Amino acid sequence: GPRTLQMAAEVADGVIAFVGFADDDIVRAKRSIAEGLAAAGRAAEDFEVWWNAQIFFASSIEEAMKNTLGWSPQWLTAGTLAGKAVPEEYREALYEMNADTHDVGAVYKTLDRQRLLVERAKQLGLYDWLISRSPQLWGTPQDVATRLESYFDAGMTNWTIFVGGTEEDRFEFIDTLASDVVPRLG
Repeated sequence: GPRTLQMAAEVADGVIAFVGFADDDIVRAKRSIAEGLAAAGRAAEDFEVWWNAQIFFASSIEEAMKNTLGWSPQWLTAGTLAGKAVPEEYREALYEMNADTHDVGAVYKTLDRQRLLVERAKQLGLYDWLISRSPQLWGTPQDVATRLESYFDAGMTNWTIFVGGTEEDRFEFIDTLASDVVPRLG
């Protein structure tokens, strides 16, 4: 959340930001980092920001959205909700959504985990709100490249990418990223 970003900007060389990707989320994240840098008397060029997101390849954006939220919302209920822009009407459902996110047997062992989280978000009435905060790096390689370009244009050029699924899925993902997305980037 914002306090972690601010603290990192005060004392660290950089941060891996995983704080939501709606325009307001990005503004809040950049503001927290700027406040931390200012408090420590540091310059922005002395601090690296890396954005952390999931990419999901599918035949279309719509197909991808059936299978993933595009990110993990568990950070929203870690610690406090303060500064995370969670509307009051979603708080209880969000806690329910994330209740077992650290239970390896319930969540992480399930290969179909991302699709199950989509279903859970829909059942809890969180889906549209969570999608609005997702990085939305999904769909065809062209869809992903186009979305990444929009982030690059916003000055978000450093990325760490989450790769889920089986080992075979991971290798296919890396190959698709390297051969079909990276060449499309400016």
